[in-house]
Amino acid sequence: MPDAELAPLVAAGRLQATADYDALKEVDAIFICVPTPFDAMKAPDMAFIESAARGIAPRLHAGQLIVLQSTTYPGTTEEFVQPILEAGGLKAGQDFHLAFSPERIDPGHTGSAGYNVENTPKVVGD
Repeated sequence: MPDAELAPLVAAGRLQATADYDALKEVDAIFICVPTPFDAMKAPDMAFIESAARGIAPRLHAGQLIVLQSTTYPGTTEEFVQPILEAGGLKAGQDFHLAFSPERIDPGHTGSAGYNVENTPKVVGD
């Protein structure tokens, strides 16, 4: 998004960047979109996803939506992220919502004219 489009959102207090996990206590939706580089065995390194989930977990509250949007293997949301988030006692699907949404805009047409975040459908599953 160009600076000219972001500036009014920031000025209105609708968009803010922070490294302070405590700010998550005040939001309704959290997107986990962190790198997943390959390890020596060519498997995704889950360290960034784990760190993000552990940072969110103590600040998680009822009604929030957590969306994993990092490239990873099928099942990561339920098998890896969900247990970390539920360790505090809240249950996914009951107390908070947990979903996965692929981060790619359109992998078959990346860089092509006409395909971008504004006109490519996004699928989110709960």
